[in-house]
Amino acid sequence: MTGPVFKLKKGPILRWSRGLHAAEAAVATQVGGMLWGDVGAAKAAAVVLGAGMAWELSNKYIVKGPHQYADMWDWLAFVAGTLATGAIRSIL
Repeated sequence: MTGPVFKLKKGPILRWSRGLHAAEAAVATQVGGMLWGDVGAAKAAAVVLGAGMAWELSNKYIVKGPHQYADMWDWLAFVAGTLATGAIRSIL
């Protein structure tokens, strides 16, 4: 075993980069919905969540410095973006 995959970054939970992750996920989910309806939104959300997880897991290989781990709060920001868009789409 080489150690943990996920470690929390030092600092506040709410930060601009997590807002960006949530916004990217929300926009991608909405675009999928606009182009292909509810099924497109669901597929776009699944792709965003998979890509977000892949991005976080790739930190071990692309990040130089002290935090070469996936951050669960970052990935949960992707989840929050897709959930927010799904909730708004279902209400409207």
